[in-house]
Amino acid sequence: MKWDEFRDLISGLNERTPLGNIIAIRTETDPDAIKAFSPEARRIHDEWQNKRAEEITPQDYERAMRELEDIMKGLAGG
Repeated sequence: MKWDEFRDLISGLNERTPLGNIIAIRTETDPDAIKAFSPEARRIHDEWQNKRAEEITPQDYERAMRELEDIMKGLAGG
């Protein structure tokens, strides 16, 4: 199956489907929503976040830290 066909098939998924529900849990960023997760949803969310954190390259980390440093310097007025 080609990527375009696969993408078209999954584009209609929403939170009412099992896969759509897992995607919604994994990508949730609202702290209040995450606090309200069931233990199982919290496990799914945490496992995904940990997996994503392990995939960060040292170069990505350094770039993000430089960007954060620049933001902090701007906030401090210099």
